[in-house]
Amino acid sequence: MVELFHADVQPGDHTLIVNVTNIGGPQALGIDLITYNASFPTLASLTGTSTPGPVRTEGHVNVGAKVGITIGIIATLLLTFAIGFMYWRRERRNKNKGLKEKAMLPY
Repeated sequence: MVELFHADVQPGDHTLIVNVTNIGGPQALGIDLITYNASFPTLASLTGTSTPGPVRTEGHVNVGAKVGITIGIIATLLLTFAIGFMYWRRERRNKNKGLKEKAMLPY
């Protein structure tokens, strides 16, 4: 790996700007590693900040997820029943068709 740039910066907000002036032919530029070392142990230890996004507690599922799970289970059961019913009807028809053909055969 070739290190093209290294900077020791002070804590704070930083912006990385890459100016690609020329790429010709089948060449590409990729940034595969940016190392970041935080100057604080946890986000909760920072003063004046809040935790990003909703915090989920263990064991609780929201109402939308419960409704989605219920609809999915019902749809799966209905689909299974429909497939089973169609298979049963087809087998019954084939069985009746075989009995009729046997009845028509001369002895």
